[in-house]
This record gives sequence, C-alpha cells and structure tokens, in this order.
Amino acid sequence: MKQDDTGFFQVPNAFIQQYGAQVGLAGCAVYSALLMHDFGNDQCWPSQGHIADLFGCDRKTVNRTVAKLVEAGLVEVVTRKNDQGQTSNLYRLKLKVAPTKQRKSKPAIGPDKQTFETVKGDTYDLDW
Repeated sequence: MKQDDTGFFQVPNAFIQQYGAQVGLAGCAVYSALLMHDFGNDQCWPSQGHIADLFGCDRKTVNRTVAKLVEAGLVEVVTRKNDQGQTSNLYRLKLKVAPTKQRKSKPAIGPDKQTFETVKGDTYDLDW
C-alpha cells in the first residue's frame, strides 16, 4: 500500500504524557511511525527497515525500540509469513485513549489582527 505523504496523523497526548519518559525519544519516534502507517484499525505492518530509513537509524535500533514498546504494553507484534518465509511484522497498537471533554475554542487572532490569544487566555502582540 502506498503511503500518502500529503496527509498528517496525530499522536495522542496520553502517549507522550504517560509513556514518553518510559520509552524515550526512540520509542516516541517508532510509535509515531506505527501510527503514521495505521489506517484506522489499530494495526499496521511497515518493515523495520522502512522505519529505520524514516529516522536514519539501523534496523537493530528499531528492533530494540519495538521491544520496549511491547514491554510497555503499547504494541503487540505478530510474526507474518508467506511462501518465501517471514515478511514484515503486524503491529497491533494497544494504547486506548478515553475521549476527553472538548474545550471551547477561543479565537487565536484578536479582532484587531494585532494580538494573539492562547488557550490559557494569555495575550501577545503580533509583530507583523
């Protein structure tokens, strides 16, 4: 399946807040790559070589990092095989995030077009 490079994906805040320190930067990167390849069914199958290419590292680093994600309970790895032998693994993403209350959004740019208001209500002058 061809990956659409014009889109975007989201990393749940709960992942960073609850697991970021435990899995480290590499874990956050690899989990993000898995999310990028998930098309809505909480599973994907990018090769470890492909993930390594995305981040400029080697397959061993990806393999060790996937093991950390498995240990943290974030990913389940299913070995897949075909007539020629093993193919890419199937990764099941296990993090379930409970829905949160929607915040009422505030206008980012003030009506005078010269100020910016943050979600917390802080106001800053814009230097156009």
